[in-house]
Amino acid sequence: MASALWGTVIGALFGGIPTDKLGRKKTLFWILYQFNIVFGILVAFLSNYLLSGIPENAWRWMIGAEAVPAFLYTLMVLTVPESPRWLLVKKQDRKAAEQRFDR
Repeated sequence: MASALWGTVIGALFGGIPTDKLGRKKTLFWILYQFNIVFGILVAFLSNYLLSGIPENAWRWMIGAEAVPAFLYTLMVLTVPESPRWLLVKKQDRKAAEQRFDR
């Protein structure tokens, strides 16, 4: 548990660096790719427990159950807009930044 705590501290300290360079959307895509892995492992354990009564070929259902939340998250993160600050600083697009800020 201590290494997980250190990981969150380091992530909180340096998490702004990729966001400033890449933007919110790309950072969420790659960082929450890691989230997909961890969440997929959790879903795998739960689905394996629930599907343990199925006879042969249960492993196919178990693998398929892991892919569903990862796919859904990937689709959802593609709809995240860039932050107004990033649009203004990196793209120098004041009009788009103001439109995002007004929402």
